[in-house]
This record gives sequence, C-alpha cells and structure tokens, in this order.
Amino acid sequence: MNKFMNMSLIRKLGVEFDAVTLILTGVVLINNSQVKNISEISVRVTNLWVPAALASVQMQNGINHTLAAPSGCMLPGNEKFKDERAQAWPKEI
Repeated sequence: MNKFMNMSLIRKLGVEFDAVTLILTGVVLINNSQVKNISEISVRVTNLWVPAALASVQMQNGINHTLAAPSGCMLPGNEKFKDERAQAWPKEI
C-alpha cells in the first residue's frame, strides 16, 4: 500500500485505468459466453417445441372444422358439408 501511495499521480491513474480495463474485459468475456449459451438454448427450444406447437394448432383447427361441418350440414341441409367433414378428418387431424 505504501508503494502505491509513493507513486506519482499519472502512475496511479494509469494503474487504476488498467485495473478497470481488466475488470471490464472480464465482464465482457463472461457476458459473451452467457449470451452464446442462451442463444444455443433458445435455438434448441425453438427446434423442439415449435413443430409440436404447430402440429397441435393444426390438429385443433381440424377438430374444429370437423365439428362445425355437421352443424352446417344439418341446419341448411347442404350435402357439401358432409364431404368437407370426410375430407377434413384424414387431412387435418
């Protein structure tokens, strides 16, 4: 400590600047490492869960389509809704 106190002002500022630069370099390196890890996790989660979510939405739409077709057939008496329901079942569900 006594050695630091005997240094000139310019020398003290230089040592302090070097210390702060070293600390900031360490923080930046740790930050970059963590961002890379988070990016890898994000890509993995996206690749795993997005296809499952899309399949679930498509299946839900197919179920809604097949449930709505009979009411369209029964109420107005239009036979085309029977065909739509028959086609929607294997394609959408």
